[in-house]
Amino acid sequence: MTPADRDYFARITTLRGSVVTIPGLTEQQAQAIADQHGPTERPALTADKGKTTCGRCQGAGGWEEEVRSKSSGGSEVVTKKWVNCRPCGGTGQVPK
Repeated sequence: MTPADRDYFARITTLRGSVVTIPGLTEQQAQAIADQHGPTERPALTADKGKTTCGRCQGAGGWEEEVRSKSSGGSEVVTKKWVNCRPCGGTGQVPK
């Protein structure tokens, strides 16, 4: 196996929006990961008895905020960070 055979990578996005990159894979390994970890969607939260949907996060449990950071070379990196809602503790539900 030559180094060019391991020239593929896989990128997995978690439910909270973090991105994990795995380099140095073969084409078959990268495809297997892509097949197993297709596009992810945040699960919908269901209402519990005695609780209502949080008005601050509209039941999502939080929101995404942009985080900007500058490198010493002057370039800017923008990433998204998941922030849990404090009133509902990230559940999307608050007591009635």
